[in-house]
Amino acid sequence: MRLLGAQGFSVSMPFKESVLAHLDVTDPDASAIGAANTVVVDEHGVWHGYNTDCTGAQDECQQLLLTPVPRTDSSDCRVCDAPQIANAI
Repeated sequence: MRLLGAQGFSVSMPFKESVLAHLDVTDPDASAIGAANTVVVDEHGVWHGYNTDCTGAQDECQQLLLTPVPRTDSSDCRVCDAPQIANAI
């Protein structure tokens, strides 16, 4: 990608973790999670890695928790089946 002069690109599984070794700067979220899915190349050619999946997952979970669910019994349990979120965070 460096040879191609790309200004940025997306990273998909299974490379989200291994791309960290090739970045010049890693965003705190990407560092904490141990994965980056977005790479932005600045005007000096410095590669910055971000994990935008984390923000998307947080927003999605918050929306899920704020959405009223009709109750069919007295349960306070909510199950979310989203394996893509688990891989992102």
